[in-house]
Amino acid sequence: MNTQIQQLESRVAQLVARFNALLVEKQQLSAEVKRLRDQQQKLVADFQEERTQLCKQYELSEFQLEQNLQQTIDILQADKRQYEATLQAGAADLQALLQRFPQASEEA
Repeated sequence: MNTQIQQLESRVAQLVARFNALLVEKQQLSAEVKRLRDQQQKLVADFQEERTQLCKQYELSEFQLEQNLQQTIDILQADKRQYEATLQAGAADLQALLQRFPQASEEA
């Protein structure tokens, strides 16, 4: 009978030791899971922040490009108007000069 009690006590001690070991392992795993979740949240937050910054940079670059293109278009349109005015003035001058020359029908 003593032997059976000793065996039971021994078995209970083993089970308690195993239970305590599993409890410690559970706590370690829980801590690891929490660490990994925190790390994941930080990575997601960092990603979102970087994405937001890149979107802002892209929008700013796009805006600046649009401004530069509009400025170039405005300059080119002004140049075109100036060239058209110069051509019209030159055409008017040529017409005036042509009016001074005798017509071919007048010579004959």
